[in-house]
Amino acid sequence: MPGPARRSRWWIAAAAAVAVAVAIAAWLALGADGSAPPGKAAAGAAHRDGGTTDGPAGASDRAARLVDEAMAAVAAGDLRRAHTGLAEAYALDPRPATLLEFATVAFQTGRCREALQAARGVIAAVPGSPLGEAARTLLGQIGRCD
Repeated sequence: MPGPARRSRWWIAAAAAVAVAVAIAAWLALGADGSAPPGKAAAGAAHRDGGTTDGPAGASDRAARLVDEAMAAVAAGDLRRAHTGLAEAYALDPRPATLLEFATVAFQTGRCREALQAARGVIAAVPGSPLGEAARTLLGQIGRCD
C-alpha cells in the first residue's frame, strides 16, 4: 500500500488536473480574445452533419474528438490512453489547452521532462492567460526532474 507521502502527491496532482481543466474550459469558452475559438464553429457544424471539413477545420474536429476521448480516459483512470490521445490531438491541432492537458497527464504518469517541456510550451504560447497561469502552477508542482 502506498505511503502517506505518495497518496498526498497523488491528491496534489489530481487537484492540479481539476484546476487545469477548469482553466481550459474557461479559456475555450471565451477564446483568447473573448470570442469563440477559431475554427470551432465550422468543425462543430461538420461534426453535427456527420461530415468532415477540409484542411485545418477537419483536423480541428478530429483533435477535439481525441481530446474528449482522452478526458474520458483520464476519468476512467487510463492515463496511458489519455497521453497517447492528447499527443495525437496536439499534433493535429496545436492548441495551448491541449498541450496543458498533455503536460498534466505526462506529470501524472511520471514523464517529468515531457511534462516540464509541455508546460513551458503553454507559458510561451499564452503567457498572460489563465492557461499560462495554470501551466505555471503545474511547473511548481512538478519541481525538478531528477
